[in-house]
Amino acid sequence: MKKHPILFTQLLVIVLYFGLPSQAQAQTLAKAQQFSNAGRYEEAEKMYQQLIAQKPGDLSIAMARAYNFSWWGRHIEALKGFSEVLVQEPGHFDALKGSAFAYLYKEDYARSIVAFEQAALIAPNDYDLYLGKGLAFLGDKQYASARAAFTKALSIKPDSAEAKRYLQTVDLAPGFIEGDIWVGYSTLAGQEHNFNLRGLQLSLQASKNWRALLKYDNSMGLDILNLASQNRSVPMISGGLIREWNKKLFTEAEYGVRLLEKDQIQHFISAGQVIFLPQNMRIKLGGFAGFGQNLDKEWMGYLSFNLPATPRIRIEPTYYLILPPNSPGVEHRMQLGLQYQTPRGYQLNLYGTYGNTVVPDGAGREQFFGWGLTGIAPFSRIVWGQVAIRQEKGIYYDFTSVSLGAKLRINK
Repeated sequence: MKKHPILFTQLLVIVLYFGLPSQAQAQTLAKAQQFSNAGRYEEAEKMYQQLIAQKPGDLSIAMARAYNFSWWGRHIEALKGFSEVLVQEPGHFDALKGSAFAYLYKEDYARSIVAFEQAALIAPNDYDLYLGKGLAFLGDKQYASARAAFTKALSIKPDSAEAKRYLQTVDLAPGFIEGDIWVGYSTLAGQEHNFNLRGLQLSLQASKNWRALLKYDNSMGLDILNLASQNRSVPMISGGLIREWNKKLFTEAEYGVRLLEKDQIQHFISAGQVIFLPQNMRIKLGGFAGFGQNLDKEWMGYLSFNLPATPRIRIEPTYYLILPPNSPGVEHRMQLGLQYQTPRGYQLNLYGTYGNTVVPDGAGREQFFGWGLTGIAPFSRIVWGQVAIRQEKGIYYDFTSVSLGAKLRINK
């Protein structure tokens, strides 16, 4: 675990220790703190153990040791240390504050909020307390309370870039209820030009760790030449769930049906797993499978790797392995995406796709090219605008589509 810059304000506890009768002990404590600041936590812990043996019950040593555990990422030991201080001195401000942050980093948000509120009774104008309290509310998805805490922190320190950044994070967090509507225009092979409803989506934060989705999608009727030429609607209706196991692991799953013909229904399932890695990187892997009576099976698997190139730009290469319906073999595709996001949440994503398509008789493969552009514009906390442009060039026909969307967000 990395040290949070807020915790460095607690180094004042060391000053309290200089009343020790032994100058050697004071020097040892200062050296232990230097090791802790440098990330040499194990060496610092050995020194703290020596000091405790020499002077048991000293609150300053106990506090310094507890903070070392906190920076070390050993939150249980840190909480035990802060608790021992509070037993000896109930209402000890630094121990309450340390406990609040230890609970925060342990992702025990409920206890963290209580500890921050207790500490705020002692120091009602402490900037760090309201920033930490806002982070606890943010982790617990109590966005209105998080906004209030960050706003209070900003009132105490008006020039705080950190508080402003977290306020923007709250504004960009998923809404309790979100509704999306997309309309699209497409042109296929220069023959068909269609403008129609492309899709609808409703999502709900069902609980702290579960989000539910309901979708209607009409893209096949706009993007497939033989369907567009017949002016046919081929709706897809689906429902899904997203599970946040912890801050490093997300799972999403979806089931739905496509109404192809009067007597033909395609069932499909899709799932994805997101794994967050150190250095702000993440991996996503997943797939899709479609099946139904008197229908050819189709499936697709993918693996993507998302990593930061600059603080505002991310790179995402993705590999797809696809078995389309009525295809004599699998297809391979590579996609490279560039993602840019401003501090206020405006996003622009550009990607290019290259791969191959198996010709119908299975005698060979043809190259496939495509590119796309998507954007998100958070006009306000409630209304966002969305745009998507896609162009593909394959062996069957060229395809271009432009879609505009709106997202409405409601928070508690």
